[in-house]
Amino acid sequence: MAATIKDIARRTGLGLATISKYINGGNVLPKNREAIEEAIQALDFKVNETARNLKTRHTGYVGLLMPALTNGFIMEIIQQIQLELRADGYGTALYCAVPGDDDIRRRTELEAVDFLLQKGVDGIINLPQNEDGVHLQRPLELGIPVTLIDKQIPELADRVSSVIIDNVGAARTAADELLNAGHRNIVGFFHGETNYTGRRRAEGFVDALHERGCPVDSDRIVFLGGARERTSQELIREKLRQCRPTAVFAATSGLTSRVMEALEAEGFRVPDDVSVVGFDGVGTENGHGVKLYSMLQPTAQIGSAAARIMSEQLRVSTGGGVPLPQVRTLPATLFVGNSIKRV
Repeated sequence: MAATIKDIARRTGLGLATISKYINGGNVLPKNREAIEEAIQALDFKVNETARNLKTRHTGYVGLLMPALTNGFIMEIIQQIQLELRADGYGTALYCAVPGDDDIRRRTELEAVDFLLQKGVDGIINLPQNEDGVHLQRPLELGIPVTLIDKQIPELADRVSSVIIDNVGAARTAADELLNAGHRNIVGFFHGETNYTGRRRAEGFVDALHERGCPVDSDRIVFLGGARERTSQELIREKLRQCRPTAVFAATSGLTSRVMEALEAEGFRVPDDVSVVGFDGVGTENGHGVKLYSMLQPTAQIGSAAARIMSEQLRVSTGGGVPLPQVRTLPATLFVGNSIKRV
């Protein structure tokens, strides 16, 4: 028969309240702690986690609400979060929302939050698809800590934490590489004019072009939010034919792939006809002699920072406190390839 805290009480002579306090993470006198630990080891006592969780209302699990696992960026972040949280004693419950239009994304993220709350998660780490954060209202009302990845939601800035990269700085770096090579006829492709990350990257890119006196208009700053892949591909090809750019910046991994396909379809050679800077390492090892310049996001650091913030907030909340929101901004780095030609 498994040992119980009553067995520990008989062996140590301590009260049940003192032993329960120790088991649930409370502070006890050093001599009592030593006696309890000796008894636990001698009796091979195992904590009944289910019973303790029912009493404390903490499960030791963090919900991960992510988009569909369509690229390495998301998967590497999830892996790092799980490693870090596991080291801190937390498990994870992963829910991947399905892609689709605005209504589908909103509905699936609301469903995902309901699912995670039913599982009793102690906190939620979310790479949100929706920009207004409506799906996070219920966990916040329940006092459940939330940490966002890749985005900030202004309406929730005083209630949720965020881990983002310096999107403005990353896009400026990309633009500067093209400008320093002599290019002035440049087109930038960005994800979603209503998308936080897309707007911030476009802001940095436009600032760099303005400073050098380059043309900045809707023909050269192209947002592709919400378009199906076939439609966005057609729009990219149309812009390439219209502007005949000497250089292109693609501000996401997906856009980098689509831009490269469009360039090939339109007969542009990289870098002889068009210089390219991409994102997230797409095309840095393509086996065809051209390695794209690329802005690289620090996926391991993003996942680690999100996990550390969540662990800190859970320690505060389980101790009866109210965790304060944090924002961590990490730099992107430039992979230097051979896809830029000086003009």
